[in-house]
Amino acid sequence: MSIITMGFALGIAVGPLITGVLVNEFFELPFIVTGAAALIAAGLVYKYMPETVKK
Repeated sequence: MSIITMGFALGIAVGPLITGVLVNEFFELPFIVTGAAALIAAGLVYKYMPETVKK
């Protein structure tokens, strides 16, 4: 349970910092990076999480 809390706190601390650095390049870059990370995360969940509904 503490790992989940630590991950949440780390995301709240590091997320705005990284976004502030990326927005200096051009405004859309943080949105592109976040979208790519979300697609990668969705792919990993789809690949490694077992199916719970048996047909």
